[in-house]
Parts: sequence; structure tokens; C-alpha cells
Amino acid sequence: MPPLLKMENISIVFGGLTAVESISFEVEKGRIVSLIGPNGAGKSTVFNIISGIYSPTSGSVYFLEKDITGDRAYKITGYGIARTFQNIRLFKNLTVADNVRIGCHSRSRAGFMGAVLRAGRVKGEERGITDRAKESLAVVGLADKSEDLAKNLSYGDQRKLEIARALASSPELLLLDEPAAGMNAGEKQGLMEMIKAISHMGVTILLVEHDMKFVMGISDHIIVLDYGQIIASGTPEEVQNDPVVIEAYLGKEAD
Repeated sequence: MPPLLKMENISIVFGGLTAVESISFEVEKGRIVSLIGPNGAGKSTVFNIISGIYSPTSGSVYFLEKDITGDRAYKITGYGIARTFQNIRLFKNLTVADNVRIGCHSRSRAGFMGAVLRAGRVKGEERGITDRAKESLAVVGLADKSEDLAKNLSYGDQRKLEIARALASSPELLLLDEPAAGMNAGEKQGLMEMIKAISHMGVTILLVEHDMKFVMGISDHIIVLDYGQIIASGTPEEVQNDPVVIEAYLGKEAD
């Protein structure tokens, strides 16, 4: 079976600085894959390339065997890739439900005139969007807060709301950029169980995370970046015991 996502010899240069250099990896359907590395290793840059925020200087990105290199972010969402961000990006003065419904509209087929005239098909689509928003909120445990304003949620619940909004677009691949950042131990455990549940729903997950206990407890496969290059790839156990990875995180002992 071909991989869901394939990165082939991807490089990106910003003003003479190479942020990512000739990296290649694959993400198999149904897996939870983590992309880790020290600060500045290029992890979020890779996410931005996959999601269409950046276009690579060279190399190709394939999703479901389709070359999506350089496609705009809205098109990539339409293909079935959704993401969250390091810094929470919500419409703080809208309700929880409305934030999620916005995520659903990336797959909407109603044109401008259809929305204005409120044709029967459009009304049916709106009902479907509302139902999908409710389902997404139920998955992340926020169904009882659907009418709360997003700004009134706790930090942990705002993180969950971002995930719900991403899920509402019915993605095949979900990119989670530091989803556990700022959470306490109990919140992280709940998030871990939620991500596993999302995976069991058939959504493939690629995540960036700094909490190694979290990463080791959830990942099927781990890819390690350092200075924009892949230095290791394998199971959690293989990566955890790789001396090159240990050196990248802890530094090399002085002679």
C-alpha cells in the first residue's frame, strides 16, 4: 500500500539560510508519527510545507500519490489535510460551536449565490455542518460547552477546540503542532487518550511535540530532525536508545 504522505528530498532556504535540507520520509495510513528535535531543528517548517504555508525551494510533497507541492493552504485542506498551530488560533469572540463550524466550511460546496438564496441543498449542507461540528466537539469532550465563547475556555480546552475545528474538515491526515504545550500532567494524559481515539477513528496523525514522555507513549514511529536534517527514524525504543539522538538532545561530552 502506498504511503498516505510522502516527502521527497525537501529543502527550503530563507535568505541564504537553509532551514530544511533534503529530507525524505513517509507517513503510512493509520499511524501516529511524531516529528521531534531540538528547538530550531525545522519541525514547524516541515509542517508549514506540508500544509501549504511555505513552498519548498526544492523537492516534492505527495499526498495520496498526488503531487501537492506548493499548492495553496485552502486546497490542501480540501485534499484532506488539517492542522493545529503552536500558538492557539481561535476566533475568541465566537462560540465554541461556531469555531468548529468554520472548520467544516472548508469542505462546503455552496457557492456565493447558493448561500445568499438559501437553496434547499444549501440548507441541507448547513445541517450537515452543524451535525459534524457536534460530533467533533463530542470527540474532544467539549459538547457541553458548545455555546460558550472560545475566550472563556481554559487553556487546555482551547487546545482541544483547535483539534475539534481541524477534525470538522474530515481530514485523512491531522497535523498537530505541539498539542501538549502548556498542559499539566493530567491534561496531557487526557490528550494522549484523545489522540489515540482519533487515530482509532481512521485519522492518520503527524505531530510535533517536545514532551518526550508524551511522544514515547503515543507514537508508532518517530522521525528526529536536527539542524534541518533527519538524523534518526524508527520505533520509540529505537530512537530513545540511538546515540546520535541522545547527543543531539544532551550534547556531546567534552574530551
